[in-house]
Amino acid sequence: MLLKAKNIFKSFGEVDILRGVEVAIPENKITTITGASGAGKSTLLHVLGTLDTPDSGEVILDGQDITRLTKEELAELRNKTMGFVFQFHNLLPEFTALENVMMPGMIGQRNNAELTAKAKELLQSLGLEKRINHKPSELSGGEQQRVAVARALVNDPKIVFADEPSGNLDSENATALHELFFELSKSCAFVIVTHNNELAKISHLNLRLKDGEIVS
Repeated sequence: MLLKAKNIFKSFGEVDILRGVEVAIPENKITTITGASGAGKSTLLHVLGTLDTPDSGEVILDGQDITRLTKEELAELRNKTMGFVFQFHNLLPEFTALENVMMPGMIGQRNNAELTAKAKELLQSLGLEKRINHKPSELSGGEQQRVAVARALVNDPKIVFADEPSGNLDSENATALHELFFELSKSCAFVIVTHNNELAKISHLNLRLKDGEIVS
């Protein structure tokens, strides 16, 4: 297993959001997290992706308890081994598609020529080779989300976390995005919070949350 969470508790104020959650995420597979609104899905995703810290418990990546890392170490870990895709793609409006995809690599101080080539390769593989110099406002919703996927992949992560990535897309674009995830999962793991039952049914592993606990 690539990533494990053991006995995760998380509260906000007096409200218990996660209660003793334990999960194991396999390599190169699609894992979906489903459940009703308020079940704790996004909180669990954020804890697994180190965007939030649990009150107690362990998150183990490649045998290392990453809950014990400093903020600086976590930032480096995220940049080098993780990718993120959200419902709202969060592209920087003043930059082109190519520049947006390159951003994580620039933060990681990668070689510019190598990074540019990698970003162009990803955009081409996602059918966006003619859109690399377009800014987000010049792209459709589906195109913007594909740019966000390319950005998540540019540093060759071991795992990509996605929070309702198709929530703002029509059914055709959502299906295309899901098919893309399965193609990409041959080389990295995906953990996807979703309300899309069709995606959950065809995922390699589905974790259903209810009241902060894994129930199936």
